[in-house]
Amino acid sequence: MIVLAATALWGCYEEPQPLDKPFVYIGDEAGGSKADIGSQATLTKELFVNLSCKKFTEPIVVHYDVIVGDGLKEGVDFVIQSTTKSPLTFKPGTYELPVRVQFKKSENFDATKDNTVTFALKSVESNIGEFYIGFLGPDHLRSSYVFTKK
Repeated sequence: MIVLAATALWGCYEEPQPLDKPFVYIGDEAGGSKADIGSQATLTKELFVNLSCKKFTEPIVVHYDVIVGDGLKEGVDFVIQSTTKSPLTFKPGTYELPVRVQFKKSENFDATKDNTVTFALKSVESNIGEFYIGFLGPDHLRSSYVFTKK
């Protein structure tokens, strides 16, 4: 009886599969996916877009969208460093690239408005196959990063 039960259980066991699906994700240096910025602050923040994939020999291009709430305006409340604007091109051997955002003092800050800036990964151009956006799984964690001015 014990042998029969052990055989039945063994038949249900599946060998774990390694993660071999390439994916791209975004975050800050601490691994976070959001940050608050003071409305009167003047500072530069840095995000990182990362590839998780096998070695590649051709450039990989990552596109992201910048979604700005109705309380902020690009060029007035913040500026994205031009060399880090979308799209980002990863050369072979490069698996992380920065996105730099300079926040400026908000002269007419209205706390009742949507004062967020979201960097949302959109797509990947690659010769090594399709990339998953964000961490693997149904929640797509780290597929976007949100700054909120307060």
